[in-house]
Amino acid sequence: MPLTVHSPPHLRETAHLLESQYSTELNGHLFATSGSTGAPKWIHHRQEGLDACADLVNAHFDANSSDKAGLVLPSFHAGGFMAEYRALRAGYETVRYIGKWDPFTFHRFLTAERITLVSLVPTQLHDLVSHGLRGPASLRVALLGGAALPAPLAKQAIALDWPVIASYGMTETAGLVACSPTCSHSASSTLQTLAGWDLRINAEELIEIRGDGLFTGVIEGGRYQKRTNEWHLSSDRGAWHDGALTILGRQDDQLKILGELVNLAQLRNALAISLSPASTTIIAQPDKRRGYRLIPVIEGELTPSLEAVLTSFNENRPGFARLEAARAVPAFPRTALGKIDFPSLRHNLGEGK
Repeated sequence: MPLTVHSPPHLRETAHLLESQYSTELNGHLFATSGSTGAPKWIHHRQEGLDACADLVNAHFDANSSDKAGLVLPSFHAGGFMAEYRALRAGYETVRYIGKWDPFTFHRFLTAERITLVSLVPTQLHDLVSHGLRGPASLRVALLGGAALPAPLAKQAIALDWPVIASYGMTETAGLVACSPTCSHSASSTLQTLAGWDLRINAEELIEIRGDGLFTGVIEGGRYQKRTNEWHLSSDRGAWHDGALTILGRQDDQLKILGELVNLAQLRNALAISLSPASTTIIAQPDKRRGYRLIPVIEGELTPSLEAVLTSFNENRPGFARLEAARAVPAFPRTALGKIDFPSLRHNLGEGK
């Protein structure tokens, strides 16, 4: 089949150039991604690989022709494309949500269309549960991806009958390779590997992945490099506990502050739990003396009660892991997939890159 290039609007010119350059050399699909950090790169998947990815997820969730998927993620992203492609493979109907994102309108869409399967990002789930909107009776799987699902948000969603399933995957795997148990819809942070994928943890605690759905190659810096190792080394840290996978964060979340290692992902999660239901994050700003300064950022108003919780949060931390004075923004800048746009957030706060 011919080469299809999927790209966000700001990279379409580059996508057209790549399509012209590689159309006779490659077939299948190219997806633009920067992962969680770095400049854009293009992940190449063979059609057979995407077939394998779709079939494994469909089998895991027993998806069949009686299902109906609600599409809300952008189709240029691997997660959005695969949500639609899985339906094509299994022969069930899809309906796309049209218009600007609005939790009330989207909730009415899910209910009216009697949607059974939907893929969301945590930001969208937050918007739904923060307004007290309950999971529609028809919905049996709300698959969360694109970013880590905060435990407080998962608990709030479950209390409102949302059948949330946390997932772990990446563009290199064209979707999830592990997810939370489907039997209990719990807020557990442990994940089970999907049949058809192999995961292992190396000596540096990094997750390595093997499976027929792995990407074929990558275009970066203007050059195509074919994957030669059957195992893909990710930048994600993980651990096994009684046969279940726990995601510990990214390799680049490990910061040296005053000579001590600080796990930024764990610190962000701890702050989110302490300040729930407020939306929070932490930006790490390079500092010549300390290594980094840790700046908490609150979405919305920084109230006296939140400041009191922050003070208590700091009192229970060692000096190297304590936070600076909190900042507040009306709304976090976000990417098309709902992730916090950290470069834009730093710019808005006047903290540079």
